[in-house]
Amino acid sequence: MTETNVQKREAIVRKIRALLAKTIEAGATENEALAAAELADKLMGEHDLTYTDIETEVRAERYGNRARKFAGGSAYRRSWHEVSGCIWAISRYWDCKSWYRGDELIYFGSATDTELAHSMTDLLRITMDGEWTTWQRSPSRPQDVHGRTLRTSFMMGMATRIGQRLKQLKEARTDAGKAPVVNGGSNRNALVVVKNQVTTEKWAQFCKETGLKLRSNSTRRANTANGDAYAAGKAAGDRVDLGGAKLGSARAALPAA
Repeated sequence: MTETNVQKREAIVRKIRALLAKTIEAGATENEALAAAELADKLMGEHDLTYTDIETEVRAERYGNRARKFAGGSAYRRSWHEVSGCIWAISRYWDCKSWYRGDELIYFGSATDTELAHSMTDLLRITMDGEWTTWQRSPSRPQDVHGRTLRTSFMMGMATRIGQRLKQLKEARTDAGKAPVVNGGSNRNALVVVKNQVTTEKWAQFCKETGLKLRSNSTRRANTANGDAYAAGKAAGDRVDLGGAKLGSARAALPAA
């Protein structure tokens, strides 16, 4: 097979994989999911591809660590943005590992997933700041409580709720991947499980090669002295649009890469 043909085949595999990611659990409508599945099956038939070929493409992805400045010029944890309360959930959702190095936040995973994890972190950071600004200017804000106490409680509530939602969405997607095959069909969502397995394998290899050993930090509860601010933050966390996933919806967050 010539290089050109190989490149064409790889492009088709990537296209099929993107179509297979358009499931109801990943945020697509039922009609979108069905149309994507039909097109994926058609392309696989035309190019003599199987689901094993798609899985192979997932395993062949380039894995590594991607770092971005996170602490706003300070290496001290106390100066880090409150979105740090969502980092574990974000990394788990995108099948990544995460840690901090000085003033950097690092995600380990596939090139696509680490970029998406950083993008989600940035978007949530902006969203949290916007929700806080709106609430602190609203009439419902307690006027006799220090602004720092209110912000800490509000942001803790918002980060907690966003983290809970991401965890639920990830579990729903993983459960879909483990669902049994019905009537001889193929479980396309199984690729979600494969991605998690590949990340675990690549991570173990990375730690062995670099000697990286991460310490598990105990979770520190932020000051939630003001219940009104904390509740308002949780309500704001419910309003965040995670790529089409609203509270109470069966639709998941951003599509799997």
